Amino acid sequence: MPADGGLFILKALMRVIAGICRGRQLRGGHGPQFRPTAQIVKGSIFDTLYGLVQDAAVLDLFAGSGVMGLEAISRGALHATCVERDGRKRSVILKNLELARGNASLIIAPVERYVARCRDTFDLIFMDPPFSYRFKADLIERVARRSMLTELGRLIIHAPKAETLPDEAAGLTCVDERRYGGSMVRFYAAQ
Repeated sequence: MPADGGLFILKALMRVIAGICRGRQLRGGHGPQFRPTAQIVKGSIFDTLYGLVQDAAVLDLFAGSGVMGLEAISRGALHATCVERDGRKRSVILKNLELARGNASLIIAPVERYVARCRDTFDLIFMDPPFSYRFKADLIERVARRSMLTELGRLIIHAPKAETLPDEAAGLTCVDERRYGGSMVRFYAAQ
């Protein structure tokens, strides 16, 4: 029996699905602070974005292990900026981003502060906040008001299926929604 009273903490197993890094195993972390996007959800997101990833500038908010940004780089994105609040994840993310060969960067900061100060625009913005995060709709609105998304870009958010997210937010419109078990993924585009 383990010293922790019989509880086993499993390490998340993640792989890059497609592209130049296909099949490469990524590092995850121990404990509840790591909640990687399920492979089937990640695959479906990128299948839906077919044609939009090539040469894209990508923003991965709530980066966790950096898996979404790295998947985008593997599929032809030019650069991924990964933003993560939890400094304990720094070493895991940086190790994973080594596969990006200099085409990815990490910013350790609260997502809200990063969005408030951001002057850049992105073709793809991934948002995969903890399901308990209560400010998802507000954050979509903030990103939209900051004009962070390019004209043909997409904002993608992964959230609990039971959560109510806006159909429109400051010039962004939900153009697609996919459901997976207890979660959903919404795709927003400029109107």
